[in-house]
Amino acid sequence: MKIKIKFGLILLALSCFSYGDYTVLSDSLSNGKTLGTQNLGSFSEEGYMPKKKKGNIFYEVPYTVRNGYIEFEVKGMDHNEVISNGDHGFMGMYDGRGFVEPARYTEDFKHNFFRWNVHWRQNRSGLKCVLVLAEEDPQMLEAELAVQNPRDWYEEPDGQNVNWDPAKWHKFRVEWKNKEYQVMVDSVKKWGLTGPYDYAPVKQVLWLGSAPGYEIKYRNLVPGITYRNFKLVDFDSTATDTTPLAIVDYNPSGLVLNATNELGKAINFQYYLPSASLIHLDVYNMSGNRIRRLVSGEQKSGWHTFNWQGNKNGKLEKGVYFINLDTGSGSVCRKISVF
Repeated sequence: MKIKIKFGLILLALSCFSYGDYTVLSDSLSNGKTLGTQNLGSFSEEGYMPKKKKGNIFYEVPYTVRNGYIEFEVKGMDHNEVISNGDHGFMGMYDGRGFVEPARYTEDFKHNFFRWNVHWRQNRSGLKCVLVLAEEDPQMLEAELAVQNPRDWYEEPDGQNVNWDPAKWHKFRVEWKNKEYQVMVDSVKKWGLTGPYDYAPVKQVLWLGSAPGYEIKYRNLVPGITYRNFKLVDFDSTATDTTPLAIVDYNPSGLVLNATNELGKAINFQYYLPSASLIHLDVYNMSGNRIRRLVSGEQKSGWHTFNWQGNKNGKLEKGVYFINLDTGSGSVCRKISVF
């Protein structure tokens, strides 16, 4: 059996051998669907509407993005709805090791190794962030719970004012690269600083629509605010043995497929089924020949994992492979290289 590999897919495969922007997560938040986990709130025709104070979409990033950016759009932001000493939260990102979601502010988020929350500070009339970073030493890397007090380093400088128009979609870009951190709204830098360490959580997770907070701090304080077109991009994606070599994205079928190569010894697959399905998970070579059917059968909705050890001797032959997940009603194909 052969799979037809389109020319555009071959271009994607070749481009993966060099550094470049790589979309890790992409979620339109349209049609009442999300790639993440919805915690309270609801969907309108335009996007996700978090519940006041506690609503959010939770995303678990498949690997650490050390240099990258997050984009999302917001409509309905009205600073007049925020009380004088309130901090309206847009998002929060952190190291999720050892936590049971939803994360708590005092126990999990306040002294997190890699806390970053983006919010509107009403009494300063400006965008503001709290950024906490940690040194990549054995104590941090081996910690079961990603908190420390005192913190290695943190800053929370004020940002600039934003001319919010509740009827307009405003585009956020939260960016970190080579120890430089900034937030832009509608392509204008509104907050930024330079830190001593890279952003390197071992288990990178984030909330969209609020951040772990308390009372009127970092929670959603604006009724009816709506989010859409969330995206996480890796600046440094490249085909190596130590980094994930596949995109995780949202597509019309709702399927998600991720694959990582463990130093040429095994390929780990993680895939998401929006509904119970009869699936086939197959491996193809560059010629389009199927060389192995890994999974075949009925599976329930949700996340699934599979570890492929390769040939009978437990080794993977060097080369380029295409991994195809098919449910009959939809399919997604990914490329992975073994060196």
